[in-house]
Amino acid sequence: MKTNIFVHDNPLVDVLIQTLARSPETFQPEIMAIDEMYSYVFNQLEDKNSHRALTYYYTMGRAILDTVKQLVDWHFGGFEAVDSFLDFACGYGRFTRFLIQEIPPEKIWVSDIYKKAVKFQSEYFGVQGIYSTSLPEDYQVDRSFDVIMASSFFSHMPATTFEGWMQKIYDLKSRRGLLLFSVLDMELLDPHIRRSETGLVFSPDSESKSLDKQEYGTTWVTEEYVRRILDQISDGNAEITRIPKGLNRYQDLYAVSDRSVASPNPLAFYHHPEGKIDYCYIQPNGEVRLSGWAIDFNPGVTLEIQLWSDSRLIGVYPCSEERPDIVAHYQQPDFLLSGWSCVLSSDQISPQDILIIKIVSSKGLQAIIEGDRLVAISSRRNWDIQLSTTRQQLTQTQAQLTATVDQYQSQIDQYQSQIAQYQSQIAQYQSQIDQYKQQIAQYQSQIDQYQARKFETEAEIGRYQTEYLAQKSEWEHLQSQMQIMSHQLDTLENRIQAMESSKFWKLRTKWFKLKRVLGLPVNE
Repeated sequence: MKTNIFVHDNPLVDVLIQTLARSPETFQPEIMAIDEMYSYVFNQLEDKNSHRALTYYYTMGRAILDTVKQLVDWHFGGFEAVDSFLDFACGYGRFTRFLIQEIPPEKIWVSDIYKKAVKFQSEYFGVQGIYSTSLPEDYQVDRSFDVIMASSFFSHMPATTFEGWMQKIYDLKSRRGLLLFSVLDMELLDPHIRRSETGLVFSPDSESKSLDKQEYGTTWVTEEYVRRILDQISDGNAEITRIPKGLNRYQDLYAVSDRSVASPNPLAFYHHPEGKIDYCYIQPNGEVRLSGWAIDFNPGVTLEIQLWSDSRLIGVYPCSEERPDIVAHYQQPDFLLSGWSCVLSSDQISPQDILIIKIVSSKGLQAIIEGDRLVAISSRRNWDIQLSTTRQQLTQTQAQLTATVDQYQSQIDQYQSQIAQYQSQIAQYQSQIDQYKQQIAQYQSQIDQYQARKFETEAEIGRYQTEYLAQKSEWEHLQSQMQIMSHQLDTLENRIQAMESSKFWKLRTKWFKLKRVLGLPVNE
């Protein structure tokens, strides 16, 4: 099986073993080339630095052992009382290489769905292997275990197999045994992602490059969800202890045992310290100036910085310098005196020497924050400072750009608001224009009607004028006849008057009168 080439003949690995291993002489440092725990860290690093990846890999393995040891000591009184240990979803042995220095390999079983991982650990560490399966119902093991550790397994299980696997490994726990497993608490979920009422949220995404994402993704759960499942599968007999962020200050850690064998003492659990190097500068005279910070989330714990060079302790320094920036970042007033600094002479270390910078707590827990050749640390730190400065400048530029964009956006919003007002006014004007057009159309229709009536009226006027002229002509004719008749009447009247004034007419009148007197017929 191919192993990681960066481990071979690497003085850094030798120094890390001396610093981290309980028994450096028997420690097994080999890492498989396909170990995803190493490759994931390596690929996450911007500089793809193998030394940094190795430092994190071994440090994390030791940190998991420290965590498990606290719980084993609390429940059993020590590893000596453990007869069987199952590392479930063991991977390629990041933790096992430290565990075999606490428990004989023949008392350790490792199990994983990666057969190459189980084979590697069985052959290299001498532990016993069990091939795992995709489905819990297919996982058949004919024995129980005093301690079962499932690190970063349930943080990947979907709802379809979460409870089944919990039931399976709980049933593998011996009556006096202890089940340890870690989960991602729902508080770690992005606040923009909708929570599930069931208490479990699953996303088909993980660091694995080969497993089915629907079977092995990323899972977040609530404490209520975990406790409800454990109560169901144990018929209410499980004693459950939750340690928030108990694994690597990230995943929640649960310790489960039967209530009848649970430890009567409360668990005094301690997290590992954390820190970072801020400054590493090698002066031309060989003098080295270092500074950084370190914190511990456990109350009442003190810290010191240890510098190791080629397995030699070359300096111990307290955390006694004020760091208000750390207080502001973590919102912890107790972190004010978290800074440290030192100066190393050229007699203590040379640029090509391996330097290990380690934080050690008063509870015996440690964290390595740097491990590499001094010149590499200095170069990387200076590069990080330049990168940080560039990022700050970029952040400032982005902030300015954002402010400018916001200002322009505000102006655009104002212009758009004005445009909307203008568009509203235009719409109103258009509505008025449409009304005017309708009125004009009505007026045009009326004009057309009036025009038609005008034509009709003019025609009637023409007829009236014709009739008038005809009647006028007839009237003038009648008037002419009337004048003639009037003249004739005047002539007749003159004749009558002349006749009446004549003697004959007078005698005639008297004759008629006489006939009337005499009663004779009168014919005038």
